Order: sequence, then structure tokens, then C-alpha cells
Amino acid sequence: MQQQIRKTVTLAVAAGLAAGVAHAETPINFFEFTEWVYPEVGGASFPTAVWEISPDGRIASEMVNCSPSIFYGGPDIHNTRISGRLVGGGDDDLFGIVLGYTANDNLNPEADYLIIDWKRITQSFTWQDPPASAGSFHDVTPGTDSFAGLRLMRVRGTPTADELWGGVDLPENDVPPFAPGGVTEIARGKNMGFIGNPGDGLDFVIDYTPTNIKVWVNGQLEFDVNGDFPNGKMGLWEVAQDHPSGPNRYEFFSVGPIPADAPDYPYVAASARVDVAVKSVDGSDSEEDSIWTVLSTGTGAAEMVNVSPPNRADVSFAIGGLPVHRGFGVMPVSVRGNRTGGNVVVAETVNLGQFGGYIVGHTGVNTARALTGAEANIDISVAFFPYLGGPWIAGNINADGFTEGVTPGTTLFSTVVPTPDPNDGDGLYNLFVDGANSNTGGLLITTGGNNADRIVSSVAMPDGTWRVGVRRSGNTQFGGPQTFIRNRWNFVYLPINTPDLVGARVTGFDASGAAETDLSAGSYTLTRESEGLYRLNIPGVSPDQGVILMEANARIQLDNFPPFFGPADAPLNHWLSYDEDGNDFIIQQLEMADVLDRTDGPFTFVFVPHEGLGSGTGPTCPPDLNGDGVVDADDFFLFLSLFAAGDSRADFNNDGVIDADDFFAFLSAFAAGC
Repeated sequence: MQQQIRKTVTLAVAAGLAAGVAHAETPINFFEFTEWVYPEVGGASFPTAVWEISPDGRIASEMVNCSPSIFYGGPDIHNTRISGRLVGGGDDDLFGIVLGYTANDNLNPEADYLIIDWKRITQSFTWQDPPASAGSFHDVTPGTDSFAGLRLMRVRGTPTADELWGGVDLPENDVPPFAPGGVTEIARGKNMGFIGNPGDGLDFVIDYTPTNIKVWVNGQLEFDVNGDFPNGKMGLWEVAQDHPSGPNRYEFFSVGPIPADAPDYPYVAASARVDVAVKSVDGSDSEEDSIWTVLSTGTGAAEMVNVSPPNRADVSFAIGGLPVHRGFGVMPVSVRGNRTGGNVVVAETVNLGQFGGYIVGHTGVNTARALTGAEANIDISVAFFPYLGGPWIAGNINADGFTEGVTPGTTLFSTVVPTPDPNDGDGLYNLFVDGANSNTGGLLITTGGNNADRIVSSVAMPDGTWRVGVRRSGNTQFGGPQTFIRNRWNFVYLPINTPDLVGARVTGFDASGAAETDLSAGSYTLTRESEGLYRLNIPGVSPDQGVILMEANARIQLDNFPPFFGPADAPLNHWLSYDEDGNDFIIQQLEMADVLDRTDGPFTFVFVPHEGLGSGTGPTCPPDLNGDGVVDADDFFLFLSLFAAGDSRADFNNDGVIDADDFFAFLSAFAAGC
């Protein structure tokens, strides 16, 4: 007889975006497309394109290192939404999508159409005519630079291959006997404009009208351009893109009307509480048929559902029926289960996707046993923060410190910091976020972004930046091998005046066990029960109404640290988890280097309601500062103490300044009671 072990996962999401609207789309059948080529270029290495179509007509691949080629068809595209996926092969040249193309535009001196394309690396090249027609066309223009990244171009007339390559309009092609032709680069992508690594693919959504074009790639709004845009067909575009590791693929394109109330952001933030049932004879936490099921969730735009089949240690989610994607936001995760020793399990966000073609490239959660990295099941909590929709700043960072998605308008730099001892690896980063101050502005939560056992933590630096460390869960504190390891990670920064925010950066505990903080928001009580074990109570809140996100902030001083990078601070190898006890949260902190036992150290915690921050579902009694359920003299004198100390909890009106306005706002709330 099998024993059934039930596990739960709680999710909370920072909601705030309009719900998506369903609309009819017509699948594109690539068997109905036609190839058009530009004037021939010289060299046997650039033959005419060879397009191969899957039996169902839904996937097209160009098979050779071709000269410039367009493969076009389908309906006219004015006032339509086009969606599809591009998967790059192993080569580093041009591929993309054509908009507004009509028959014979490749040789039409009056042609007018758009190209959206991407390139892996920056390269210079000079294209030539075939020997038999030397000097007749391509030879008249000089070589050009084609820059890595995503661009939007407008093509007029018949451009030379040099103009198409560089996205430029060269004067040599406008001199008789050549008909005027050239290319104008309209814009670079807002996020991927100069990023040469598309990761695991490019998911496109394009809204195309006579006067505006919007393009989302992997959920991020890359282009929003006004103009006078031509009607015509869509097409696939490729130049010299071939590699032994495989060709590019153009997958599952569809065309349909633009929804009347189409949101500016394709995905919706959501929240949920998830249950996992593990069927096992011996009670093991590593069974492969673990079933992850949503138990409770937010409503409307705050609804999150599980999209994972039964499996061990991996779970992915959808919002509004669409899988969560790192291009739309970040998904920090906490473990709900206070274990020690060899039973410790850690969790991180998986940015490379799970479970086959349905959600490849989307974001889920992986849980793994500390020290070994072996997959293991455990309860988790997750919060999804979309790049848009709130006062927070969120970002996904790749192993080299470059962004793979960030809140629009954010300027940030994430720099890999060399460690003094090569044995210590190079997974240490300096994070600068313009407008965010690590010492006074708000709270940072970081999470690993790999399908492994990575843990991430940070420390605030004197200059207002953060030092972020990525480690294998069981690596040594310092001294190698691989104290730090270069890998993906993500973060969310929450300004201290975020509506409904309850959280703090805890620096220690006084003799009575009460928490000491240098940044704090909202009403709560946090006390130390024993070494590495803390009890958190939030007035008016129970654990089934939201989740706790946590990050360790303990630090060490490194010897022989490069002076260019400032103080020699680095995060320690600590990890936090939590359990629930009635209406309280029990937070545990572990030292993860070898012993995996409880220890004390600075840490950050944030409570995220199921319905999302700013939803009005946070603590219901702000003047109850000590969280005892009663508004009385104790709260009044606590406020006076906080006010005199300049504690951020005294910023009662959340305007970022502690002044008389906060005093009178508290008096008014105190008099009103709860």
C-alpha cells in the first residue's frame, strides 16, 4: 500500500496589470509561402536560400549559408497581431521577420517594407557581385558593420547587400544607372538592442497598424514606433545564417486581429497557493510522480495556475493561461520547510524552461538537495513581480552580468568582480541600480536562476550599491575551490514606501530577542527564539494570505581584494527557509558550508500578499506598530521612539521623508484606531 505525502507550495504575486483578452488567430502555413531573392552576390559560400517546411506547415528552416533571402506569404497585415517564435541555430549572422512586403519588392525600385532582425555578434563585411557581373551592383558600395542585437529597419527600393548588412543608406547606390535604394535603421530594441545572445529563442508578438508598430520579444516591449507604415505580407528574412549545429527555425506563426483593448503588456501578474502530492512507499522526497496542484490563488488578474505534469523537483506556472516567462518579470522563491543537515533542500528560478515544447524558454522553479544538487521535492513559496505594474525594479541577470530583462527605463550595471584567489571562482557581482540606494532606499531580494543547487545573497555597500554572491549551496565560505560560481540570477528591489509593504533588513537582535533593523516597513513583530530561528507575526495576516521572501545578508572581508572595487565585502554562504505555526511564520537561517546547521546573521524578509503588493490585502491596522492586535499607548511610545531614531517605520505617509507630516498622520490613524 502506497503512502501519500502531501506537500504545499504557496505563491504570491505583485499584481497590477490588466487581464489579457482572447482573440482569434489564423495559423500560418509555410507551404503557402514563396521565396524571393535579392540580386545575386558573389562567392560559392552564399548560394540561393533553401527553405524546408515541417509536414504540418508550421515550422520553416533555411538550410544553407544563403545570400539575402525573403520567404513571404499569408494575409495582408495592416491592423493585425502576428505572433511566433524564432530559434537561432549555431551561426552568428542575420535572421528575422519582414513586414509589409509585396511581390517583386526585392527588385522593385519603389519597394517599401520593414525588417526586424537579430545578430549574435558584431561583424564587418564587404559583399561583392559574382565574377560574371563584377561592378554591376553590390561592388559599388563599401563594406559595412552589422552590430549585434535587435534592430528595426525600413527598406526602400533595391538595396545592396552592404546596405542590408549594415542597415544603412549608402550614396553610391543612388547614382545612375542604379535606381535609388537603401536601408534606414529606425530603432534598436529597448532591451535587446545590443544583446547578442537570445538565450533559448525569441518569442515575438507584433501589433502592426498603418501608423504604429509595437513589438514584444520574450515578453519585453522592444519597439513602439509611430509612422506611416506600408501594407503587405509578412515574411521570413535570412542572410548567411548556417552552421553545422543546425539551422534557424521559424515556429508556429499566427496572424489575427489586434484585440480592441490589447494591453501594453502581454502577461498578467497572478498569485496562488500550490499543493504537491508525492506518492511514495518509503516517504522519500525524490519520487518522480510528484503532483503539483494549485490549492488557492488570487482572483482575476492575480490568478496563477500550475502547468507542470507530474514530476520530481520542477514546477512551472501560468498567468492568464500563458506560461510565466523571464521576459515578463522575475519570480523569487523561498523554501517552506525548515530542515537541517543532509535533508536541506534549496530552490531557485529556472530560466531555461521545463517540460518540452509547450513552455520551453519559460520560467519555473527547481528544487535540489544541498551539497549534492540532486533533485528533491519540498514545499516552496513564490512571488511573481512583472517588470511593469508596480513601484519595484526587477531584473534577470545572466552569468556575465548582462540583463536578460529589466523594468523599462531602468539603468543598471552588474559587473563581475574578480576574487583575489583564482580558486574562489568569479560568481561575485557589483549591482548598481539608478534610483535605488542599498542603504536607505529599499529592500533587495535575489534568487538563483539555474536548474541546479545555487544560492544567492547580497550585502549593501557604502556607496549605495550591492555586492551579490552566487554559490553552490555547499561550497566553502572562502578559500575555494569555487567559493563563488558565475551563473544566472535575478532580483527585485522594493522601495521602502511600496504600498502595503511589510519587510525589513534585520541586522541583529537585542538582549530581549527583539529584532534590530536598519531598514523597515509596515507593522510586524520579529523575535529570536534560538540560534538561527526567528518568529514573525504580522497583525491581521495569516500564512495562507501570502508568502515570505528572504535573503541572507551576512558578510565576510576578503584579503587582497582589488582596490578598484571598493571595500572587500562579500556575502557569506547562508540560506533561509520558513515554516508556519498558526498565524506566525518561523524563519530559519542556516550556515551552508559543510555543516548545514542553524546560525545567526543579518537577513532581509518581505511579505507579499497573494493579491499582490498595493492590492489592499496587506496588514489592516497600520497604527498597531508592535503587532499585538491592540492600538494603545505602547504603539504611541514606539512611534515616538522610531520617529526620534529616524527609523524608516516612522515614515507613516510613505513619502520617503520622516517629518511632522508623519507625526500628524500617525496621530490621526492612532485616534481612529482599527
